[in-house]
Amino acid sequence: MVKNKLWTKDFTILTLGTIVSMLGNAVAGFAIGLLVLDKTDSVLLYALFMTCYSLPRIVLPIVAGPYLDRFSRKRVIYMLDFVSAALYVGFFLFLLQGYFNYTVYLLLSMVIGSIDSVYSVAYDSFYPLLISEGNYTRAYSVSSLIYPLSTAIMVPIAGICYKTIGLAPLFLFNGVTFLIAAISETQIK
Repeated sequence: MVKNKLWTKDFTILTLGTIVSMLGNAVAGFAIGLLVLDKTDSVLLYALFMTCYSLPRIVLPIVAGPYLDRFSRKRVIYMLDFVSAALYVGFFLFLLQGYFNYTVYLLLSMVIGSIDSVYSVAYDSFYPLLISEGNYTRAYSVSSLIYPLSTAIMVPIAGICYKTIGLAPLFLFNGVTFLIAAISETQIK
């Protein structure tokens, strides 16, 4: 009896790309919140910011599915990663110049939350297509570990970096991780 491999080339690329993206997301969620809290010294503005960052994650998945049916999910996944890379490099450049405008950052956070939610829908609908027959349980076990492990690993590291080197390098790291993920995901057949 020949058993199908779980770790095919496409499955490996998407899984590693997702791990890299989730490492970046864990850093970003932490760093953006700290940035706003540091710059405004207002818990109310921080709470409003985090609400606006999270709101698209609640609303958009409901409406994104029917629209994603019209597009290649693979293309949506890597295009969203390219856009995320550009946004985070933009955050990095803003921080290097000392630029902070609460309204601009609030809008950018809503865009990032929107990208994350659409990405999740595209990923969840594309992922099963890359799993070889008989490996669904193992594949979803791997997938279910990505987010919690990324958060558990990266948030403490981001906290240490925040105290030692500042927030700007965290955004640059995030931009690079998304760029690596996007480039690798273009190789999925």
